[in-house]
Amino acid sequence: MDRAALHRQLAPEAWHQSGLSQFNKLVCALILLASLVSVLETEPTVRGLAPGVFTALERVFVEAVAKPRPRPVG
Repeated sequence: MDRAALHRQLAPEAWHQSGLSQFNKLVCALILLASLVSVLETEPTVRGLAPGVFTALERVFVEAVAKPRPRPVG
């Protein structure tokens, strides 16, 4: 994805169609999923059913957010 396409996906003023861009829809979905997981994790009964699932999901979220990315050359 080139810079112009990325700009169209991220900047609302550059998106000339109605609604959210596909990238912004993905971001919203990930935020909702992370919120749902966080809420369910606080319930002891639910966490007790599958503690490994919550640990794995936490690792996925941390990797997606905190993992350092290589910088493009040029």
